[in-house]
Amino acid sequence: MTHYVHHVPGRLRIKAPQLKRNERHGLALRQALDSAHGVVDTEVNTLTGSVVINYDQHATTPHHIWDHLRAHGLIDAKLKLEHAGDAVSETMRSAAQTAGKFAAGFVLEKVLERSAFALIGAIL
Repeated sequence: MTHYVHHVPGRLRIKAPQLKRNERHGLALRQALDSAHGVVDTEVNTLTGSVVINYDQHATTPHHIWDHLRAHGLIDAKLKLEHAGDAVSETMRSAAQTAGKFAAGFVLEKVLERSAFALIGAIL
């Protein structure tokens, strides 16, 4: 049921459709998070269906928070915490490699083109 998870150290954002326009679920989520060890602040937005969890990196981890939410039945037990940033990082790495290959090919083509013109000029 969870559609999106984003994590940076100290901050976890979860977008969950079951939270959208559901004040009762939002309140339960906030209460569960307020009782979680290491959670500093929680922002629940039932209009957008998202929750931002700020936590102390030295006291807890995103996986502990995730397990806490699952234990309270607020996240489907089958769902695993996956870092959306990992997929983004891989996409960016792939794009950078493609751009690098394109740039190297372009430079090589120009060098060969100018070398050919210089060779023709030397022959004539």
